[in-house]
Order: sequence, then C-alpha cells, then structure tokens
Amino acid sequence: MRAANASRTPMPAPRDAPPARMIALACLLVALFALRVSYGLGLELQTVDEVQIYLLGLKFFTTARWPFFGPDVVHTDDQIAGPLQGLLVGVPLFVARQPEAPLVLLNLLSFAGLVLFGSYLSRRFRLLPAWITCAWLLTCPWTLNYSTHVYNPSYLLPLSCLFFVGFLELMPSLTQALVSPRMSFFVMGSSVAAASQIHLSWPLLLPFVGAAVVARVRAGILAVSDIGWLFVGAALPIALLVPTAVTYGVRSLVAPLGRNFRVNGENAGAILDIIARFFSFASFELLRFLGPHRSEQAQFLLQSPWLIPLAAALGLLGVVQPFLMLAVLFRPALLKLEGDPCRSVRWLVVGTVGLIWLVFVFTSRPAISRNYYILCPVALLTGYLAFGSLITTPGARRWAMGVLAAGVVFHVGVAIQHLEANPWASWRSTALLAIQQRDYHVLGERRPHMRY
Repeated sequence: MRAANASRTPMPAPRDAPPARMIALACLLVALFALRVSYGLGLELQTVDEVQIYLLGLKFFTTARWPFFGPDVVHTDDQIAGPLQGLLVGVPLFVARQPEAPLVLLNLLSFAGLVLFGSYLSRRFRLLPAWITCAWLLTCPWTLNYSTHVYNPSYLLPLSCLFFVGFLELMPSLTQALVSPRMSFFVMGSSVAAASQIHLSWPLLLPFVGAAVVARVRAGILAVSDIGWLFVGAALPIALLVPTAVTYGVRSLVAPLGRNFRVNGENAGAILDIIARFFSFASFELLRFLGPHRSEQAQFLLQSPWLIPLAAALGLLGVVQPFLMLAVLFRPALLKLEGDPCRSVRWLVVGTVGLIWLVFVFTSRPAISRNYYILCPVALLTGYLAFGSLITTPGARRWAMGVLAAGVVFHVGVAIQHLEANPWASWRSTALLAIQQRDYHVLGERRPHMRY
C-alpha cells in the first residue's frame, strides 16, 4: 500500500482558520514558550556541568578567544572538538549582553524544533491536530527538563527533530513527499555535523543515514545528486572544525571517541533498562526530575502539597504509557497504520532500541537516558502514533486535553518551586557582573587540564 494511503481514518484537510482561532493558537504558543523559558530559568546553572557549558560561551565573550573545543568529557579529561557549543552560548551574549540571552536562544531553537516536528507528524499521519501534538511535545517532562536550560544535551533536541523529519521523508515506506529529498539529505547532514560538536552521542545518527540511503537504493529512487546535498549540509558545521584541526591536529577531532571505545559488559545486560528509558522520553516521567532520590522527591512534593495529586495521577499515567505504546505498536488492529508504514515504524523502533544497546556495549559511557537523548524523536513518533491511535473519539480527545492541562499546571508549580529554591536572581547578578567586567572568572573557573 502506498504511504499516501497509510492512515485508516485521515483527518480532513485543514481549512483556513478564522482569525479568532489563529489568535488563540498564537496565544497558546506564546504561553507555552513563556512556560519553557520560566522552567529553564529555574534549572539554569544548578550543576557543575551546566556552569561549565555556560562558561564556554562566557569565556568566548569576555576574552574574544576562538573556542577551539566544546563540552568536557570529564572521565577521560577530554573536550569535544569544535567551537559550536561556545558559539551557541557566547554569540547571544555579544548580541544582548544579558545573562539570559543563551537560554532564550536555546529555547527558541528547541521550541522551533518541537513545533516543526509536531506539525510534521500531524500533517504526515493525521491522527491528532497539530496544536494538540505541539502542546504535548512542548510540555513533555523530558523536553522541558532537557531543552530549556543551558546544558549541552539540551541542544541536541532541535538538531534531532530536523534530522528525523528528513529521515522519515527519505524512507520510501514512510514519506509523503512533504520535504524534498535534497532538503532531507541537507538537514540530515547538517544535523549530524553540528551534533558532533555538542555531545558524544552523535554517532547514533549515522546508521539512520545509512538506512535511508540503502532504502532508496533498493527502491530505485536514489539520485547521486541528492546524496551530494548530505555533504553540502554538513559543510558549514565541518568548516567550523578547520581551526581546531589546523591548530591541534586532525587526531584531536576524534580522540574523545577513541578513548571512550571499549567493550562494556555492564551495558550488555541493560537491554530492559534501555527499553524502559527509551519509551519514557514520550511519557509523563515526573519523579526523576524532582530529585535524584526518593527522599528528595518526597521533600519536594511536601513543600507544595497541592502538587501531590497531580504528581500521583500523572506519574501513574507515565508508568502505563510505555506499555500502551508497546501494545499499540505490536497490535496492528490498534495501530492506525496499514501495510508498509506499519511494518516500517515497528522495525524503526525495534532497530533504534537494538542500536542503542549495541553501541553502549562498545563504549565506556553508561547507558543512561541523556546519553541517547539524541534519539528522543523516535520515541516521540512512537508516542504520537500510539496515543493518536487510541484518542479517536471526541470524549477521548477531551480527556487528552485535560491531561495536557494538568501537566501544564504541574510544571508551572514545579517551575515556581525551582525559582523559589534556587533563585535565578542570585546567579543572574554574578553572571551580569562577569559580562560587565568582561571577566568570566567572576562566575567560575573552567576545569583544569581542559584546552579551552
């Protein structure tokens, strides 16, 4: 069956929305953006790693020295090669000279990436309206806690959203020709090359590039000129690496990957944990973000008792959601896809989980969620298809809207408590002084033995 006929009950083509509806949609998006920025401010600069990422850009701003290297790889005393992370934090400081500038840019990028991905899913599969899909993606616990404050994994989300839109459009069994093959290859190339300067998890994207190329070759629709756009897209991020390669040698570009390569028997038995953590990306996984230990989570909730019922209800839903996704994914009668798209999505999820497991068997990195957060959009795709297949009646849709509203209320309460417990104003005054005095040492010191 052709991909264009993949959905059993396609939604009617959207009509021109009346002005009132457009205004309401704009107000919703502005409110969600404000929530994400406020949430991020409550998390900003709360750990040593986050301060170090901020210092990369602050050092670039205060010293005007080119950031040859980016995020630290602490356990091997390495740094990821390339200036992109320092530029993403430092350039906004040149523009606005306000401590919040890097956080605002990050939120603009992650907001745009999620809205693009949500709009694409709704247009491609037509199971849920775009506004519900985007509201869900923008208020997922994982996308709120890892893409709203300055921390290098946070910058992976907009890149991976772009990447997987391109990937889905290149797969013959999934495409609806919403994006041209050239543009799809372009965004995949640029996303991989940019992610290589942000986090060591970027090689997880490479098998998807290979799968897209092989699938198009087998379908007889691969044009050599299209593949050229993969390298055109990668050219600009790769060009940023040239100063590092010239100054420190080409080996410096791949040294951190080499030093993290080894057989890891502990990760070999982590397959069940990987499955659970992967599906949690698209679930209401709440408690882990309230504190690392049960006692801290309980203390957090006791400080705002009105959050407890919401945490209990949404947390229970978060436990159930992975099982719902698995049930819908492997029960064709439930999944609102037919033929090739159904099989392709199922194999995509199985292959993604298997890839995560295989890669972490051969790396010293622990198989924790943030180390494969770059694959979050695959889990979000799975969640969209599963929940969209179940939310098929007006009553179910009202329940879904109620759940989203409850999630927003809960996260507003969490953001308020974060800001009360760790006032941004205290960090802001120190960061502002560092900006005004052009001295990054005012905020903190870079780790010893790091090259930048």
